[in-house]
Amino acid sequence: MFAVVSYSYTSQEIMRLRKLVAEQFQQETDTVSNGHIRAFCDADVQRLFRLYDKFFFHSCFQLNGPQDIRFHYNGRLTSSAGLTKASHPRRKTNPFHWRYDVSISKPLLHSFRSPAAGITVNGIAPATQLEAMQLVLEHELCHVIEFLSYGNSNCRAGRFRTLAMQLFGHTDVVHTLRGTAPVQTAFHIGETVCFLVKSASRSGIITRITKRATVMVPDRGGDYEDHTGRRYRKYYVPLTNLQKCKERLL
Repeated sequence: MFAVVSYSYTSQEIMRLRKLVAEQFQQETDTVSNGHIRAFCDADVQRLFRLYDKFFFHSCFQLNGPQDIRFHYNGRLTSSAGLTKASHPRRKTNPFHWRYDVSISKPLLHSFRSPAAGITVNGIAPATQLEAMQLVLEHELCHVIEFLSYGNSNCRAGRFRTLAMQLFGHTDVVHTLRGTAPVQTAFHIGETVCFLVKSASRSGIITRITKRATVMVPDRGGDYEDHTGRRYRKYYVPLTNLQKCKERLL
């Protein structure tokens, strides 16, 4: 079991440590000014994590943590403020040998400009963009810690909520960051569409819509497989390049 899972702080200690992380981060980089994010990248999320490891976890990750943990400031993540994925090759059952990808939503963080009534992250009202970022990262770090300790993680369960409370004082596991307005389009998820790839026509099913559509096209050599064994290749297609198909895929 990962030692951090047993750590616990008072609310005063949490506030002091969170402030200390923010102050140290702003001393080390010019990507944040007075709590406002001017420019941010994957390396900045990594730097923020290292400060959490130093001040909250007594360098436990550096000394004993997983060897493959990656951080992403994701411009396409809009469905949630943060996302943690754990993946592992076959036969590697030890969570310390797994790969962890931690993503933070750039659109949702940039939507937060100043404190506003009703805006909370994990039950806490952030005062700055940087604090909102910290609160999201704290939630994702709880996922990583839970994976390392138990091999699975579920933020809706009591075990996760207890961990988030004792480490960071979180009273909830959701946020009310508003993000950007929904994309207005004539297409919908589940619809069959056609588009061109290097003058060749392709047809597939829309699985996601942001500024582009994610379209899954049947392909025997594709990387994705559904429950029936049918394989697909994924395409990201600008909405202006799509056409509605009269026939559904078989």
